[in-house]
Amino acid sequence: MQHLPYLGGMCPHGEIRPLLAGVFPLEEIAAAQQEFSRKHHVGKLVLFPTQV
Repeated sequence: MQHLPYLGGMCPHGEIRPLLAGVFPLEEIAAAQQEFSRKHHVGKLVLFPTQV
C-alpha cells in the first residue's frame, strides 16, 4: 500500500494506464455482464452513459 500514492501519481502523466478489456454503453449492460461472467477478460470492463 505504500507504493499506491506513487503509482497513482503516474496515471495523470500517462506513464501507466489501466488495461481495458471492453467498453460498453450503459444500454448494453446485459452484454457487459455476460462478458464479465465468462471470466475470459483481462482488465477492466467499463460502462459509460450515453445521455447526460
